[in-house]
Parts: sequence; C-alpha cells; structure tokens
Amino acid sequence: MVKHPGISHAYQRNNHLNLWFTLALTSNMDMQRELQRLKELICAEVVLDLPALRVFKIGAYFDMYDNDNSLSENGIDYSGRLATASPLSIDDRDLINKIERDIPLEKRPFDAISANLGLEVKQFLGRLRSLKQRGVMRRFGAAINHTSAGFPANAMTCWIAAPDMVEMAGQKLAKLWQVSHCYERKTNPLWPYNLFAMIHGHSRLVCEDIVSKVSSESGLKDYVLLFSTREFKKTRINYTV
Repeated sequence: MVKHPGISHAYQRNNHLNLWFTLALTSNMDMQRELQRLKELICAEVVLDLPALRVFKIGAYFDMYDNDNSLSENGIDYSGRLATASPLSIDDRDLINKIERDIPLEKRPFDAISANLGLEVKQFLGRLRSLKQRGVMRRFGAAINHTSAGFPANAMTCWIAAPDMVEMAGQKLAKLWQVSHCYERKTNPLWPYNLFAMIHGHSRLVCEDIVSKVSSESGLKDYVLLFSTREFKKTRINYTV
C-alpha cells in the first residue's frame, strides 16, 4: 500500500477501523474499483469511502508559547473550498508539473524556477495567483514536522454534527491553532461521523482536553478520538497533468 502512487498518508489508528489512508486518483480511474482492489490486496474485512464534502481548514500554526491549552483563535483565515474542474492550457500544465517539486533553498528561490520556465518573476507569480484564484492550486507553503516541533500527539477527532451545526462548528474548529485539518465528510452506515478535525498537542491528555472543551462549547456531544499508533506513509502526491 505504501508504494501506491495515489496514497499520500497511511496510518494505523486505535479503532476497530484501524487502517486509515488518503487516496487521490485521476479522473479516468474508478474510485470504488480501486478501493475494492486495495481491499483484496490487504485482505481487509471492510473498506469505507469517506470523501470530503467541504474543506474548512488545511494548514497549521503551532503556537510554541501556549501552555494552557486554551481555545483562543489565532486570527488567521483558513477558509477553503473544494476545487471544481478548470480548463488547463499547455502552459498551465507545464507550470503545475514544475512547481510541484521542492523549491530551492536559496534567498530568491522563485528566480531560479521562473528562469527555468522562461518567465519573468512577475509573470511567474502572476500565473501562480491565477491558478490559486481558479481553485487549481489551493496553497503554496512549507511543511512542519509537528513531532520535532514538540507536538508528538495527534488525534483525528470525528463528530456527529447535525446539518445546521456543521458550518458553525467547522468554522470554529478552523480558527483554533491546535487544528491543522478540518473537513465535512460523507458518512457511512458503519461510520456516522461527518465532521473531522486533526488536533495536535504535547500529549494525549492535552488533545483529549482540547476535544472536551470544543465539544462543550459547540454542543457536539457524540464524537470519537482516533490516535495514530503507527505511521506507514506521509508524503505529498505529484499530480502530473
């Protein structure tokens, strides 16, 4: 499974549904067929498809000075949306395939990338902004190793939120610095939870305390915490277009 090019993250978690992974496929591939193939490959008892319906947050801000586990908001807007299909030109495709690589560790990294594409820096940045505005590119950022940064505990917390509560709770969770990812996801008869948030802390007790406070303040009482017990894969996918 770790060799599958469409799988970016795979973890063992402390639940009877114990193997969790993210899978991205090209539009000409059938998701259900691929999930069935993976199910047979790893001899799984059951496989659930829980696609994201709405993105509230993808991004991390680790407060290195917070010691009271307060639920203070960091004031950063992490609002997001799922991208819709967008027509791509040949130049768009060339640009996307080039910028998916790690940027050079230089003082002015975009100079080298734009030169490689035969563009002026201003042109290059303008085209990046266009991709972002069109929803083709969600963000351009650096990844932090949260374990090395002092946050070794992380809990994927899943709530059952009524339809009229999802927006309010999702927006509140997105503003907390302890939350790096927050989605509304499709449910399943075996998994009725529809609001997901990845919560980070210095320990499991800290994560549990944060979830308890969030649930108390939001009124979301039915939830489960899934702690990662083993990491099989964590990487980013190169979307060759």
